[in-house]
Amino acid sequence: MGATPQKTVLRGTLPVPIDDEVQSDPWTREYYAPPWPEKTVKVLFPLLGFRKAVLGSLNEAIDKANAQRFLHDNGFTAIRHKSELHSHPGGTSIFQDQHAMDSVYCPEIAKLIQQLTGCNQVFTVTHRVRGVQAATNVPGLAKPLRIPHNDTTPLGTRQAIRYSRHDLRDAAEEAGILAVEHALYESTHGVRAVDKASQAFEEL
Repeated sequence: MGATPQKTVLRGTLPVPIDDEVQSDPWTREYYAPPWPEKTVKVLFPLLGFRKAVLGSLNEAIDKANAQRFLHDNGFTAIRHKSELHSHPGGTSIFQDQHAMDSVYCPEIAKLIQQLTGCNQVFTVTHRVRGVQAATNVPGLAKPLRIPHNDTTPLGTRQAIRYSRHDLRDAAEEAGILAVEHALYESTHGVRAVDKASQAFEEL
């Protein structure tokens, strides 16, 4: 009898932050962003591909339906998109052009998100182009981040929704999002960072 062939599992190494239980004082830094980890450890993870699940068809309508289903089940997805900027004679450097991003690319992505999710409104808060060339100080290009991280603290996110953009705040309030989020926040934590002694939001 022959041996049953084993399925090959691809694995990749990813730096993971080490929680040394030392909390930095949020009142001595920008509270919006979490502190960058001082220590990391390399961990081997299995690499699970989902390309076939969402991009396995040559039919655009089928791929879109698969992408929507995958988004509903997993909270993220992928979809093919050919931007008008892809045919720009300047190549990928056009993605470092602020005007082109604001006037062409961001509206394209907003429309794509509406088609994919069925939402009524899309707000572009910010964007950033990353690349290895950033090490040579290419204008408009940020270095790649190869570590799992959160862009904002919980308090920073709450503040950003309410105070960074009036149109975003008004839309969230009109849709009832702020009221639901605030009720959930108070029922689970009820934290108010009003003074230096109130730092529990760092642990949310």
